[in-house]
Amino acid sequence: MENLFFLGTWNGKKRKNRGLSIKMKKGKLIPLTTPGEILKEEFIDPLNLQDKEVAKALGIPHSRLSEIIHGKRSITVDTAIRLSRFFRTTPEFWLNYQNHYNLQKEQELHSQKFLVIKPFSRRKKLGIKV
Repeated sequence: MENLFFLGTWNGKKRKNRGLSIKMKKGKLIPLTTPGEILKEEFIDPLNLQDKEVAKALGIPHSRLSEIIHGKRSITVDTAIRLSRFFRTTPEFWLNYQNHYNLQKEQELHSQKFLVIKPFSRRKKLGIKV
């Protein structure tokens, strides 16, 4: 699953370090890429489109698209449907990427909080000694 999303570089460009990263093989950390960065660098820029043009075609305010691109706003179901229609992808593509990003971000930022949770053990619940 680690290589499901390549989050290092795209088109030979280095990613901006947003302070978040994921662990890959051999303990290397790669900055976490926002769905907005993918939108901008893999869809908008290669097609030589302007952000304002895309926002207008999607029927959304430019500020909304700009916030997504800059990682200040998540891709919603509504936006995913609009993006999928415009770029001929699927809503699931955008939502899966957003969910993957959210999960990685949460796990990294709050990993210590989750370590205190002990996994459920049926044996312990039933009083069976291990």
